[in-house]
Amino acid sequence: MSKEHQGPPPEPPRHRLPQDRESVTLGFTITGRGYDGRAKDYKGFVTAGLYPDGSVGELFVRFAKMGGRQGALLDSWAQAVSRQLQTGTSLEDVVEAYEFVGFPPAGMSSGHPGIHIVKSPLDFVAKWLRLRFLPPEEEAEEETS
Repeated sequence: MSKEHQGPPPEPPRHRLPQDRESVTLGFTITGRGYDGRAKDYKGFVTAGLYPDGSVGELFVRFAKMGGRQGALLDSWAQAVSRQLQTGTSLEDVVEAYEFVGFPPAGMSSGHPGIHIVKSPLDFVAKWLRLRFLPPEEEAEEETS
């Protein structure tokens, strides 16, 4: 039995954000070694564009003094994540996919009181999204008898 090739599945509908929208921007710094092996401060900004209900629908990530290739890769990643969010991928799934991903620059971070050490810029953004936009994880309480 052979199946007839019917092409790729239909593309999910894309829910674009309204032209006039709210956003949240955070400045942050990662102090650590970059691709060149030298330790320095990498200053960046992450912006989350919001739907009217307050949920995240787009991301922008910018770094000062980051090389063209690295900056372009981060920008492309943010565009891909934005597309995922606009076509139905949950923010929790996005966070779980990118939290703890490691590549330079990595190290100590500042800009958010709950984020101290990161493995990469993607790790910082995922941690920030979790802390800022997802409900706190409830810790299982142990019963004492």
